[in-house]
Amino acid sequence: MSRCNGCGATIGWALGTNVAHPVEQAEVVAWLVPTAPADRITTKLALVQHDARVVVGWVVDPDTEGATRVTGHESHFAYCRAAKDFRKG
Repeated sequence: MSRCNGCGATIGWALGTNVAHPVEQAEVVAWLVPTAPADRITTKLALVQHDARVVVGWVVDPDTEGATRVTGHESHFAYCRAAKDFRKG
């Protein structure tokens, strides 16, 4: 674990090939489907895997047809008040 240079929060890192993505400390487990269900209101969630791959989906109940169990961390950029300072370009 390390500290964010922008906000000082304790963060972790997801390390991939030629990429390091800052992540929140808490591990999240969610059941996701690739498209929003038409019959209910749900939340879109992006989880960063340990190898820095990002899995995006809509949160559903575990018994929902086509739901996949995903474990990962939320991107620190979603919460960091200084995230705009780290954007490239």
